[in-house]
Amino acid sequence: MATPALTAIKVPGAQADAMKAMRAVRSNLVELHEYVFYGLIVLIAVHICAVVITEVRERGNIISAMFTSKKLLTREPTDAD
Repeated sequence: MATPALTAIKVPGAQADAMKAMRAVRSNLVELHEYVFYGLIVLIAVHICAVVITEVRERGNIISAMFTSKKLLTREPTDAD
């Protein structure tokens, strides 16, 4: 005996057309969701690479300052008055 969730439901007429249209829209949204997910992964990777490059190039302590809330300065800040 098959479970109700696994059997196909036959829908008459206009409802069947509406379900087909809904499935077409849903498949497009699922595909868009996948593209956005992978785009976010790429942006996160680029951001992490930029932080590491800035850390090395400027010899700063950006990452540790995020955790400790204190940044050691080797020179006077340019915006200090």
